[in-house]
Amino acid sequence: MLDIDALNHRYAPREETILDNVSFHVKRGSLCALFGPNGCGKSTLFRCCLKLLPLQAGQVTMKGRDIREMGIREMARTVAYVPQEHKPPFPYLVREVVLMGRTPHMNGLFGVGKEEMRKAEEALARLDLAHLSHRAYNDLSGGQRQMVLMARAIAQETDIMFLDEPTSALDFSNQIKIWKTIRKIADSGVTILACTHDPNHVSWFCDAVVVLGNRTVVATGPPDRVITRETLNLIYNDMCDVGQLNGSKIVFPSHLTETRRAV
Repeated sequence: MLDIDALNHRYAPREETILDNVSFHVKRGSLCALFGPNGCGKSTLFRCCLKLLPLQAGQVTMKGRDIREMGIREMARTVAYVPQEHKPPFPYLVREVVLMGRTPHMNGLFGVGKEEMRKAEEALARLDLAHLSHRAYNDLSGGQRQMVLMARAIAQETDIMFLDEPTSALDFSNQIKIWKTIRKIADSGVTILACTHDPNHVSWFCDAVVVLGNRTVVATGPPDRVITRETLNLIYNDMCDVGQLNGSKIVFPSHLTETRRAV
């Protein structure tokens, strides 16, 4: 469903390379995490895949189509994008923001129809946001805005979703709620690439993970084989340990283990 082949990028000819020969594949209907430290190129990779940055070298293919051959409307019907933060200058209502996800499917001659309204309402209800429908989007908290953007992506009904740290502004309860929703969306057949900094979310919810470090792919595969002490300490300089809790893998700071041993 999503193929990235030998992707390279630098922001100016004399600047340091951000992405160096990055290649990986995301299977149809899978939830794949893009994982790695700050500055490793995750957001740049997203921008290249979404045509927000030009492809300098390599190829990105979605549903068998080279993205360089895809127009704006085709891209919008193929992939939805949830950014880390979004605050438009105009105070749109929440339901209007979610309706924007239906734009690729609407006929400009007739405007918003009953079907578009229904899809938007369903997306809001799916995330328990219906009570915010008539609130101004700009007046919401950062976490609430993030959930509204998720509703917009759901309403867009694409085969692929790109999520850039979808739970970074949320409390623990809403983090788990959003990840459960993301999991259900993937189980319905949507292919999802989700950027995250939390290795536990990767282990608990994802089918696969691509680890970026030192400008390229460090490891890729199922989380149970990739999220290991060796891989994490390769990118985080011996700061992590991995254990089990009630049968689930959990990552924690290595100093906690050292403290227990000292006691």
